[in-house]
Amino acid sequence: MFQRLALFLGLLFVAAPAVAAEAPKIAVVDFQKALQSVKDGELAKKKIDDAMKEKQNNIKTMETQLRTMKDEYDKQSLILSEAARKQKEQEFMNAQMQYQQTAQQAEQEMQELYAQVMDGLITKMRAIASEIGKEKGYDLILETSAGGVVYWGTTLDITQDLIARYDAKNPATAAGK
Repeated sequence: MFQRLALFLGLLFVAAPAVAAEAPKIAVVDFQKALQSVKDGELAKKKIDDAMKEKQNNIKTMETQLRTMKDEYDKQSLILSEAARKQKEQEFMNAQMQYQQTAQQAEQEMQELYAQVMDGLITKMRAIASEIGKEKGYDLILETSAGGVVYWGTTLDITQDLIARYDAKNPATAAGK
């Protein structure tokens, strides 16, 4: 009796993993590639680039004004009275501080704009990737550009499917708003 029980348990432990352990279905997606490929991504990039150019032009104008102030000060410093020279130095320092604050604010605004625009796109892409995963029965979808994935076969990559579905659901209007 004990031998039969041992044989049964032995067979159970050997056969159970083979029956129960079906290989998980895994896919990969490259959100970075998808962001660059969808129509909304192209519009978002243009929006960010346009805002960046505008901020850079404002900063360049301020740089030119600072150089002009410095050149005028250098030319006039020998003939200015002590009080006038100190006043010009103070004006230059104030303009320099204003320039630095403007540059920092522009950088912060650009980071916020980038995060705002990209977060909206990524949220939509994650939802579509989830749909694809449910439809195709994937147990796991890994994002390749976030790191951690070293190799994947091309049959596992759903990026092109994601791009096609995204563009079909979002006809290049969301990023332009």
